[in-house]
Amino acid sequence: MTRLARIDERREERSRSSDAADHDAARLAEEIIRCWRPLRVHAPGDQSPLAAALWQRGVEVVHEADGQAASDLTVWLQAADEDGLAATAAAAQRMLFAPAPQGPPLLVWLRRFEAAGLAPQAGFDAGFAGPSAVLLERGKADAAALQTAVEMLRLRALAATAVAEAERARRAGAARSR
Repeated sequence: MTRLARIDERREERSRSSDAADHDAARLAEEIIRCWRPLRVHAPGDQSPLAAALWQRGVEVVHEADGQAASDLTVWLQAADEDGLAATAAAAQRMLFAPAPQGPPLLVWLRRFEAAGLAPQAGFDAGFAGPSAVLLERGKADAAALQTAVEMLRLRALAATAVAEAERARRAGAARSR
C-alpha cells in the first residue's frame, strides 16, 4: 500500500468516525427533545456534536454556568472530573448525566450530586444517553431510591457489556469465515 493510499484510508476512517459521532449526537438530541421539549439546554464542557445537533433542531444551547439557571435541562455527558460540579449542580433543576469510563465510579458521582441537592430518578430510563446515564432532579433521595438507581445502572451496564461482547464475537466469526 502506498503512502498516499494509507493517508486516504486514515482520512476515510476519521470521516466515518466523525459521521458516527454526528449520527449519535443527532439521535441523542432527538431523544432529549422528545422527552423534555427544552427551549434552552445547558451543556457544560466540550459537547460540540450534541450542542450542534440541538441547535439545528431549534434548541438554544448555553455553555456557561451563568446561563444555566434559566435552562430547561442540563446535559453533562462523559464527565471525567469534578471541575464545575458544585456550580453546575447548584443551579440545575434537572440534569441528564453520564460519567466518562475513566472517571470516578457512578456511585461516587451520585453521592456528590445528592449532597448538592440532586436526586436520581430511578423511574426514568436514561439508557439512550449511555449505559451509565441517569436523570437527576432537584430534591432529596432516600437511601432506598439511591440504591435502586445504582442497581438499575449496574444491570444496564452489564447488559451493554454483554451486547458489546456478542457483537465482537459476531464480527470475529464473520472475519474468520471470509
